[in-house]
Amino acid sequence: MTWDNKVKMVMLFNQGRLQEAIDFFAAESDWDTQACDMFITGMDLTKCELCKPLDERIQKIEAATMPDFRTQMRWGVLQVELDELMGRK
Repeated sequence: MTWDNKVKMVMLFNQGRLQEAIDFFAAESDWDTQACDMFITGMDLTKCELCKPLDERIQKIEAATMPDFRTQMRWGVLQVELDELMGRK
């Protein structure tokens, strides 16, 4: 994901346009670690159901590969919430 696209995604989050930010992130084919970090930092984890369409891609990324403990924890929470929403737990 290019830096310009990362900035656009963050701006959508900052404007409270959560669904648009999620859709924007989903449309990107290159989810590098920095993009994932920026996504999970902006994501409202009380609205994980909005990420259901991204479940397969999110589950493929190990939380342990995230750059810091905060991001690892938030990514892990998103994965657990999606597991529950998808009926896996």
